[in-house]
Amino acid sequence: MSGLPFLPGNSANLNLGKTRFHKSQKLVFHNTVAQIDTTKPGIGGSPAARPDFKMTAYPLQPGQAAQPAWLAFDRQVLRFFGHFQESVEETNGENFRLRYCTILFYLEDDTFQVNEKVTDNSGLNQGTLIRRHRVPKPAPNDDKFYTVEELNVGQEITLYGRTFLLTSCDDFTGDFITKLGIRVGDSIDAPIDSHTTKLQETQSQKHPLRPYEKIDSLRQFLEHDRQVLRFYCLWDDTRSMFGDKRYMVLHYFLADDQIEVMEVLPSNSGRDGTGMFYRKAKLAKDVAALSKLPGAKTPRTVLNVFSKGITDNKSRNILDSLRTGGTDDDYYTDADLSIGTSIQLLGREILICDCDEFTQAHYRNKYGVTDFTSINVEEPAAPPAQRAPPPPTGYGTEDDSMVSVNRLVLQPPKKFPGAYLPSRAEDVEGGNVLRFFARLNSSDPLHVDRRFIVSYYLVDDSISIYEKQFRNSGMRGGKFLERGKYPTADGSRNYGAHDLFKGSQLTFLSHTFTLIYADEYTMTFMEKYSFPFSSPDGALEKLSAAPAGAKASLKKRPAQDGSMEASRMREILLQSGIINEQEIETVMRAFSTTDGRVDFASFLARIGA
Repeated sequence: MSGLPFLPGNSANLNLGKTRFHKSQKLVFHNTVAQIDTTKPGIGGSPAARPDFKMTAYPLQPGQAAQPAWLAFDRQVLRFFGHFQESVEETNGENFRLRYCTILFYLEDDTFQVNEKVTDNSGLNQGTLIRRHRVPKPAPNDDKFYTVEELNVGQEITLYGRTFLLTSCDDFTGDFITKLGIRVGDSIDAPIDSHTTKLQETQSQKHPLRPYEKIDSLRQFLEHDRQVLRFYCLWDDTRSMFGDKRYMVLHYFLADDQIEVMEVLPSNSGRDGTGMFYRKAKLAKDVAALSKLPGAKTPRTVLNVFSKGITDNKSRNILDSLRTGGTDDDYYTDADLSIGTSIQLLGREILICDCDEFTQAHYRNKYGVTDFTSINVEEPAAPPAQRAPPPPTGYGTEDDSMVSVNRLVLQPPKKFPGAYLPSRAEDVEGGNVLRFFARLNSSDPLHVDRRFIVSYYLVDDSISIYEKQFRNSGMRGGKFLERGKYPTADGSRNYGAHDLFKGSQLTFLSHTFTLIYADEYTMTFMEKYSFPFSSPDGALEKLSAAPAGAKASLKKRPAQDGSMEASRMREILLQSGIINEQEIETVMRAFSTTDGRVDFASFLARIGA
C-alpha cells in the first residue's frame, strides 16, 4: 500500500472503526429559540480555534419578562454619526479628506450598517459602505465581534481597516446607552477638510445675474390630472339695456391653472349654442394682458448678440439675465377663488355663489377654509298668472255669462245654497230673506228723501233693491236693482250676508246706499247666528274694555226704576263713539223693556260703569 501513488482511489481507509459520517450539528435550542452551540469544536477542531459567538447581554428592566433579543429589540436601531479620514495622494491641494458617515447598530442581532453622506460633485461612489452584518474586531481579536459595549460618543472603532470616530448620536441612542449604565460622551463638532472648504468658497463666489429658470409643469400635471374645481357663479347684467341675470359654472383645472366658464342656458332663454362663455385658458386679472401680440408673451427673453466676424452659429443668441422688456402678468389661481368674492372676466364682474363637495374638500385641506355658506341669488318663481274673467255679456246674469267661459257646451248655471241658509224649519218663517231699509247717499235734493228696501236672499246669496213709492215725489218707485250677485266696490268678491248691517254702505252700479235699520226677523236672525256686530256679549265686552274717560260719558241718571227712554240711551251710545250703530241696536234690544224703554241700570252694572 505504501508503494502506491497518492492518488484518488489508491489511498487506504485507515478509519475503519467509524460508522457514522453525518455532519455535526452546530445549533441547539434554548427556550424554543435556535442558537449556536459554542461548546462544540469549531472549524479548527480545537476549542482555542472556535470563533466568539457571544452577543450582547441586555439587563432586564423591573417587571420585564425574559425574551430573546430578536423579539425584544425588533426594529430598534442605535444611530451614531461619525467620520473617517482618507489620505489623498498625488495632489497639492489636499493631503486627506474626511468622509462623513452614519453608523447603524441593530440591537436584535448586533449587526452593523454604515452609510456615507452623499455630497454633490464629490467624484466618489457614496451611499452604503458596509452592508448589514456582524463585523469582527480587528486582529488579533478577529475571532470576536463588536457589541454595544464598544460603542459610545467620542470612541473610535475600526471596521475593515477604516477607523471611524463617533462624534454624536440621536436621542434614542443616548437614552438606550444611559439605561445600560454607560455614560454617554459629549458630542464633538465634526471638522471640515480643506477640500470641502475650497468647494464652499468656490460656490459662494458664483453670483449669477439670473439662474436658470426651471419650468416644471409635469409634476403638477401628474399630481392633479383630471382634478377640477367647480364654482357656481352669477353675472348680473340687469343694469344694461335688455340685460338680465345670467348663471355660470366656472371650472378651474388644477393640472395647469386654467379656467373655463360655461353658461347655464335655461329653456326658452332665446340664446343658442353650447353655452361656452370663456374657453379653457389662463384668466388674467388685467384685461390688457390678453391683447398682447404673438411673441410678446414669452417665459424667457433672448438677446441677439451676433456681431461681424463671428461664424459660430451657437454664439448668436444668449439668455437675457436682466429680463429686458420682460413683464409679469398676474393670473387668477385657486387662492383667489372663494364663495362671496367677485372676479373680472373680460370686463364682466362674476360673483361666486357656491361650489361642489370636491371643491370644498380641496379648500378645507389646502387652505383650512371651513365656511362654505352659499349665496342665494335665484329669483323666486313667478306665481301662475291669474286669468281674469271677461266682463258679462249683458244677456242674463253674471252666472249665465260665466257658463260660456267655463264650458264649451252651454248649460244652465248650477244653483248652490247660500252660506247662511238655515237648516231648521223654524228659521224659515221670514222666507229666508233679510230686509234692510236704506237711503241713497246723494246731495241732490231730488234724491235725498228716496227710500229703498234692500233684500238679501239666503237661498243663493243674491241681492235685490226695491224703491218705496211716495205720492207726488216725482219718482216712480218699484224695482230698482234686479236680483243677482253683485261685487263689492273693489271688485275682489261679491257681497255677502256679513256685509249687511245698520250703518254699512253698499255700492251697486255706482249708487251708494246706507242701511238705516232692519226688520224684526232680520235682527233676530243675525243675533241668533252671531253675525258681525250682532252679538250682545261682544258689544258689552267692547264697552267694558273702553277707557275710563269714555265710560264716564255713559254714566247718566236713570229713572227711579232704573229705566230710560230708548231714544235717550241710543243718543248716549252714539255720542260715546265706542260701538257702531248695529252694536247699539243689539245692546238696546238686549236690555229693552216695555213701552219703548230700556233697563239702563242693568246696562251700567254689566259694563262696570
